[in-house]
Amino acid sequence: MKKVIVKAATLSLLLLLLFSLSACSAEQDEVMANENKEEKSMHTNTSKDIKVVVNDREFTATLKDSKAAGEFYDMLPLSIEMTEMNGNEKYYVLPQALSDEDEAVGTIANGDIMLYAGDYLVLFYEDFKTPYSYTRIGKIDDPVGLKEAVGNGNVTVDFTVAD
Repeated sequence: MKKVIVKAATLSLLLLLLFSLSACSAEQDEVMANENKEEKSMHTNTSKDIKVVVNDREFTATLKDSKAAGEFYDMLPLSIEMTEMNGNEKYYVLPQALSDEDEAVGTIANGDIMLYAGDYLVLFYEDFKTPYSYTRIGKIDDPVGLKEAVGNGNVTVDFTVAD
């Protein structure tokens, strides 16, 4: 009879321990789910403003609400040497590709900040039509004077989180 009571008590303790562990696991799962939501929200930002500084000229830009824009935002601050191309854009090859959501944009506007082929960050300073596909990252809010600021050759551009 004592063996049955001991076995029942042992079984009860094991069940209690098992339920305790599953409760901890459920709490851990909830914590991990919340952390994943927070991480996702970092990559799907909602209209974050950034500063773009070119040759001491400061511009404000608004990033899109997209995964690629969120990944770009997470890289800031970023000070990069952008290369001149075609007399209408500056580009920089990022050290890692961002999530691309390429679309045929049709028209590029002065102040557009886009991603080409996943890892080319492009800052446009002229309006023109294009057959190429890009991922939109954001846009300089008021690009007046951008063309003069970037000049003719390569240029250092600082991207930072707006105050």
